[in-house]
Amino acid sequence: MTSTGSSKKLQKLEDDFNGGDPIDLTPYQNVLAMAGSMGFNTEDALEAAIITGTKDNLQLITDYIFLGPDDKKKRYDKKKAESQKDIKLSPEQEKAIEELKKFHREIQQEQFKINQLEQELTERQAVTKLEKCVEYLRGIIADEVITDAETQALEKYKQDNNIDEQTYVEALSKLDLTLMDVTDLQKK
Repeated sequence: MTSTGSSKKLQKLEDDFNGGDPIDLTPYQNVLAMAGSMGFNTEDALEAAIITGTKDNLQLITDYIFLGPDDKKKRYDKKKAESQKDIKLSPEQEKAIEELKKFHREIQQEQFKINQLEQELTERQAVTKLEKCVEYLRGIIADEVITDAETQALEKYKQDNNIDEQTYVEALSKLDLTLMDVTDLQKK
C-alpha cells in the first residue's frame, strides 16, 4: 500500500522524507489504523510516525500530535535535516535516478498501452466469434429447416469454437430469431 499524494501535507512528507515519491504506508498500517480509531487523520499520524521514528508506538505518536506548533516545527525540521543529511548523491547519481524514474514512467505508460491493446484484441475476437457464429447460423437456416445432421453440426461448431449460450442467443437475435424459433425450425 502506498500513499497517493492526495493532500498537501502528505505531498510535503513525500517531498521532505521520500524524495518526492509516494510513501509506502504498509509498515505504518497498524499504527495508522489505531490512530485513526482515536480520531487522528492519516496525514497527522503518518507525520508523527515518521518524525518519532516509530511504526508501532502509539504513545509517541499521540505525544507528537499534541505538541505545540513551534515544538512540532523544530522536531520536523530536525528530522528533515537528518534524513537529508543521510543521503548525499553525486550529480551523476542524481542524473541516474532521474533517468530511472523516467524509464519507470515510460514502462508504466507502455504497460497501460499493452493492457489497452489486449482488451481491444479480446473485444475484437469476441466480435469476430459472434460474426462467425451469425454466418454459420445463416447457412444452417437458409432453407428454413434445421435437420438432425445440421443440429449435430451446430452443436459441434458451438463446442469447437467455445460458443457460450449468451453468444449463441446474441447470434440468433442478429438473425431476428429466438431459441423457440430454432426449435420450430428443427421440427419442420
